[in-house]
Amino acid sequence: MAPPSTKPKLAALDPTAVADAVCQQVADHVSRLATQLWGGCTPQSGLVVGTLHAEVQALVQWAQTGRAWDWEDSGDAWDAASQIVSALYGSAAGNEDLGDLIGDADPETPIGIVLVATHCRVRIAQRESVTARQVAALAGLSARQVRQIVEDGELTMEGGEIEAREAKRFLRARGIQGL
Repeated sequence: MAPPSTKPKLAALDPTAVADAVCQQVADHVSRLATQLWGGCTPQSGLVVGTLHAEVQALVQWAQTGRAWDWEDSGDAWDAASQIVSALYGSAAGNEDLGDLIGDADPETPIGIVLVATHCRVRIAQRESVTARQVAALAGLSARQVRQIVEDGELTMEGGEIEAREAKRFLRARGIQGL
């Protein structure tokens, strides 16, 4: 059996705390850029960046439950995730390829778990296969634990991916809401 995961669990994340952390990261980055551009700027702590805070809160809630605001489908969640990734990782050179960062986020960080779990929910909603890493983020497990569950025969994986229907069945059985 795989050892228990020590990373933060999606279900335990506080949407406001994650939003605060993301906004602080963006504010710190903007302050560093301003200092490089104009010199002498003092970073402002506690800065809330427009609607970004609300978007992050809503995305955490959607990743946890499959419901947020008045979002109609997974496309709304994908748009929010894209906006958040753009704020965190975008550059003045452009943001054309940032969609890949949603699925490649670091699941050892709270916002990374939210982005990977969001990617899993979106792919399942679109009836696309998912990876052990994506299922793990949504289920509160490690990818290693998911692979062990596959080896134990509780979940089926072919070619390194889990069919959407199979992932949905597994996640529902684990009590994951909103699938």
